[in-house]
Amino acid sequence: MRAAFARKPLREFFVRKRQNGWFCDPDSIFDSGLPKTTRRVTTALGEVTVDAQRYNTEIPRSSYVYEWRSKLCDAEGQRLAAAWGTAYVPVRKNCSAYNLLSTADEVSDAHIMLVRALIDQHPDRFADGIASGLAFLTHWERHPDAAKGAGAEVLVNGLAALKQLVSKITLLAIDLQPPEFRDWDLPNEPPEVTAAKQESREQIAALIDTLRPEAILGPTGERFMILQRHDTEDAYHARNVSMTLRHLVLGILLASPRGFEPLLPP
Repeated sequence: MRAAFARKPLREFFVRKRQNGWFCDPDSIFDSGLPKTTRRVTTALGEVTVDAQRYNTEIPRSSYVYEWRSKLCDAEGQRLAAAWGTAYVPVRKNCSAYNLLSTADEVSDAHIMLVRALIDQHPDRFADGIASGLAFLTHWERHPDAAKGAGAEVLVNGLAALKQLVSKITLLAIDLQPPEFRDWDLPNEPPEVTAAKQESREQIAALIDTLRPEAILGPTGERFMILQRHDTEDAYHARNVSMTLRHLVLGILLASPRGFEPLLPP
């Protein structure tokens, strides 16, 4: 066994292995018990299918939460590229940072860490929350056998269709962690692995700068690069903040004779 491990390149201990050509599975992100809304776009490389699904979060809601996925398939139905992530849309005019974290806590630890990364890494813009829809791009892959440009097709057309499905989205946050690496900031990792991670990140950032996907979200579209650190302490910290807020809101609700008025759909 030692000999087998010794023959492996160092990089292999820090990366995911592709399964059928993919690092992650875009077909496993949706809840089979909830309905999806779908848009289809025909491109030169095949058909782009965009699906969006809204979570049933607790009432009263400060924001609606969606999972979205864009995938490009050829004429035979083989998946060539995929992009997917989440989205938050304020129910009313504004959703505070605390309420954003509280809503993320209802969904998953992954949502908490995404929102926490955005607030921490762009405090000047998001310390007060969001006043329009926010889409996260968390995964973006192209099959090794797919033609060059398939990744751009699936992202550009996917965001355009997502904008049609959820028109209030004007903000785009992109997680720059490359999908092949399991973690970004492991302690005491070899310098060559650190360099490889940084190089992959810079390649993604350069491609995003060329594509300017935020322009698809309208004249007020904005883009923010983040790095989601897969640290359980982030989720723990965020959950404590959101639980404190939830207890406070519950106390106000119980003390009020009228309670909360129902919120209107978007």
